[in-house]
Amino acid sequence: MADQAQNGAPWVPSVAQAAVLEAAKDPGVDRTIVAICGEAGVSRTAFYSWMREDPGFKAKWDGIWIEALDTHFAGIVAAVVKKAQAGGVGAARLAAELKGVLSRRIELTGRDGGPVRTIDLSKCSPEQLDALIALDPSLASELKPGGG
Repeated sequence: MADQAQNGAPWVPSVAQAAVLEAAKDPGVDRTIVAICGEAGVSRTAFYSWMREDPGFKAKWDGIWIEALDTHFAGIVAAVVKKAQAGGVGAARLAAELKGVLSRRIELTGRDGGPVRTIDLSKCSPEQLDALIALDPSLASELKPGGG
């Protein structure tokens, strides 16, 4: 929707909107909306009005941060590696995850590390389900509508 206005025509920013979008592309970690709007010569009120009322502007604004991350990703990775080399455990973990050497995963296993067994109970008679519930009453809420 970022490239289309509500009437289906391509979305085109106003001169002021284009100035804000261009100013937002400049690098800077601590830049604020006020600073970006100031560079573009636009009021903060106008910016927030566009964010609320202009889906095309909002989509382009949101996309700028993705573009910035893409543009600066190599530098970000270099900074993470530098911090990891200086002994930063969190940075080392992130660097390993980015490299694909380390991943966070949860593994579910069955008895003695084997596969998790599943049983299709859809063909069981009500009497058979009752027998299972008699063995393990906690199954009642899963096997019977209304918990028993």
